[in-house]
Amino acid sequence: MDDPVHNALRSRPISLWQALESGVIGLEKTLARWAQLVMAISGFIAVYVSFFVTPQMGFPLLGLCVLGFGWFTFVHTMLDREIAVPTVRMATPIVEVSIAAAAIPVMVLTEGPAYALGSWVPAQLYTVFIIGSILRLDPKLPAILGVVAGLQYGAVYWGLILGLLADPIPLLHQPRMQIVRVLTLMSFGVAGSYAVVAMRKAVEVANNQVRATELFGKYRIGKQIASGGMGIVVEAMYCPEGGFERKVAIKLIHPHLASDTVLIERFREEAQICAQLRHPNIVAALDFGVVGETYFFAMEYVDGTTLNQLIAHVREEGPLPPALVAYIGHEVASALAFAHSGVRDGNGKLMGVVHRDLSPTNVLVDRAGQVKLTDFGVARLAGVSMDLKTTTLVGKPSYMAPEQLQDGAILPAADVWSLAVVLWELLMGKRLFRKKGMEATLLAVLQKDIPNTDIAQWDAFFAKALVRDPAVRFKNGGEMMEALQQLQQHFGYARPDDLAAVVASLLADPAQ
Repeated sequence: MDDPVHNALRSRPISLWQALESGVIGLEKTLARWAQLVMAISGFIAVYVSFFVTPQMGFPLLGLCVLGFGWFTFVHTMLDREIAVPTVRMATPIVEVSIAAAAIPVMVLTEGPAYALGSWVPAQLYTVFIIGSILRLDPKLPAILGVVAGLQYGAVYWGLILGLLADPIPLLHQPRMQIVRVLTLMSFGVAGSYAVVAMRKAVEVANNQVRATELFGKYRIGKQIASGGMGIVVEAMYCPEGGFERKVAIKLIHPHLASDTVLIERFREEAQICAQLRHPNIVAALDFGVVGETYFFAMEYVDGTTLNQLIAHVREEGPLPPALVAYIGHEVASALAFAHSGVRDGNGKLMGVVHRDLSPTNVLVDRAGQVKLTDFGVARLAGVSMDLKTTTLVGKPSYMAPEQLQDGAILPAADVWSLAVVLWELLMGKRLFRKKGMEATLLAVLQKDIPNTDIAQWDAFFAKALVRDPAVRFKNGGEMMEALQQLQQHFGYARPDDLAAVVASLLADPAQ
């Protein structure tokens, strides 16, 4: 899966193979210690053989044990002090393979050439060392060891053993059979290299699959569900150590913006504001943090749809009942009333939060018919002015209040305008101000007459909510909520179940 979420998750200070290499080096140090112990024990056995069994075999074996003990001591010291690690790691398996080659002349001198060729010890040693090299994760190494082993065996046979064999030479001791053994060792090494390549590919595939649902802190990342200019929103599963799980939504800053200190500060401000907005009609903030260089903001997961999709559904299926539109408006206005006049900071002071980006995409409806306002990413405190020296508008122009486009004033009445535009579109099933071009859209917001809905009570509501002078408009969400309550009294009180039925119909439609 190649998307911004998983690209962000792959941004790590240490790669998978670096971690594995580190583990392999640690394993090699441990094996070097064990090899020292094996060589020491073998040395005592060689001493016993030298004095009590056969000196011809015991003393050469003792010499090999002393050399082996010294070599593995050297290897452990170099790896532990991180001196010439790549060279030592390449030389170590070659020396190990050479132990098998050195054992053959010892057997020739002590037991004879026929015994040396028939013994299973050299073959097993070669096999063990080539297979062991696979665990070092270097694709070239097993093939190199196979070639070295084959050449060593061939050199010992043609340089030492062949001249000592008595005529006639048995079939298994003839040169053509030794060529087969040499080629077998080499092919065995090549097969080991292919095994390393296959293992690396398998681990990489498994690693990518794990990262696709990787634990991001305590969150297992799922699919992307929304995207914006500053970041994306993904499904995730909260997986604490206690064992229970809970689905959440996580907002992530785009990876290419992770170094933008201004955007990071805006992201942090959104989390701080949302942490104070504890209201049943506002998506709850759950967590904020950073993993590596990726900032995240965990929120309540709303299983349902957006008003944007609902408006599209209305265009296809027909208008919503006025009572249901009044219910939706009342729920969002309740959220705005709390943000405008009810939320307090840590010191108990009223904050006066203005959303500034209320649009159909930022109002969610779950399967139970609950309405929730989300995305306070550009929210500000009431009375703070915008900087209009920039050429970028913050928000969606077709839902922005005229004063936001003209002087940048940040007042609760701006959110009232935005919600009124959303409700008009829900009621009529079409866009109110959005045109093909930006300039035409801005001109419509500033000058276009508001079309009648042909529903007298709603037209009276919009005449107050969509006044271009904010001083005449509903001043905040609380005043708008009272007006919507009057509409509910007139048209009847819709229930969450009524909206849930519409959501179910929308989500069941394959075209949505």
